[in-house]
Amino acid sequence: EIAQEIAAFEPERGGALLGPPGRPFVTRFLSDPGAEVTRASYRPSVDLNLRVKAVEREEGLELKGLVHSHPAGMDHPSMQDAYELGVGLGLNPHMPSYLAPIVTVRSVQDALSDHELPCGRGVISFHAGFRSRGRTASVKAVPVKEVPMLRDLERVRTVFGGEAPSVFLADLGGVDVPAGRLVLDGGLELLLLAGEHYPALPPIVLATPAGGETEQLRIYWPIEVAAEERLVVALRPVLQAPGPYRKAWGVEGGPALTEDEERARIAGWTCRFTGADPVAAAQTAHDALFSRSH
Repeated sequence: EIAQEIAAFEPERGGALLGPPGRPFVTRFLSDPGAEVTRASYRPSVDLNLRVKAVEREEGLELKGLVHSHPAGMDHPSMQDAYELGVGLGLNPHMPSYLAPIVTVRSVQDALSDHELPCGRGVISFHAGFRSRGRTASVKAVPVKEVPMLRDLERVRTVFGGEAPSVFLADLGGVDVPAGRLVLDGGLELLLLAGEHYPALPPIVLATPAGGETEQLRIYWPIEVAAEERLVVALRPVLQAPGPYRKAWGVEGGPALTEDEERARIAGWTCRFTGADPVAAAQTAHDALFSRSH
C-alpha cells in the first residue's frame, strides 16, 4: 500500500502507520491524500487524524508514526521533521518513540542497510524520533524486518491453487499475531499463525475443509531452503496437488494411503490433504511391494 500510495508518486506524500499496542510492529497503513504538501514539505491532514482515532478505537490498534516521501538523495527526516516528531511525542506521552520512515526513489539493486526495505520503485528507510531535552526529537535509524506472509501465501496459491490470500492480525491466547488465510480449490481453508520472527521460525498451520473440522498440520520447517521458498516446501508433504482436496492419512513424507482415521491412528500415520485417490495410492504401493517380493 505504501508503494502504491506514496512511492508511485512525486514527493511529498504520506500517511499514518498503526499496529498492536505496546509492540514494535506495524500492521496498518492509512494514506493521506488530503495532506498539505509542497515540493519540500508534508503536513498531515485533519482527516487523517480523525481516521487514525477511529481505527485505534474500532480495531484496537495504536498510532506508531507517520511515513512520507522525500526527494531522491534525502532518505532521512529533515530538521523540520525532527521538530514535528518532538511535537508528536509531546502529544502522545504513551509512545516511547515516534516512527518516521522516509520513502525515496532509488535503485532497489543497491545494497540495503538494516533499516531499509524495498518499496515499489524505491526504498523505505525507517527512522524514529526519541525524546530529548529540547523540543526537537532525537532522530535515529531503526532496524526493520518484514514479515512476508502475503508474499509466501501468493507462492502457495501458485503451487496449490485457490483464491487470493489475505493477511491480518489474529488473537492467539490474548496476543495478536500475524495471520494469513488462503482458501484452496474445493474449499479447503488454510490459516497460518506466525510470530514476528517469521520466516526464520515456522508458523502454525491450521486446515479446515468445507463443513469439516479444523486440523493442525505437522510441517517440517527447512531452514536450509531460501526463506521465500520455505512455506511451499514445508507444505508439499501435507498438501498433495492438484485439488479439490480431501482429508487422508499416510506415512509421514509419503503419499496418502487411507481416509480411515481409525486405521491411520493404529498405524501411526499422519494427516494430510490430497487431490489423489488414497485407495488407488495404497493399491499402487501394495503392488510395488508385492512385485519386489518375487
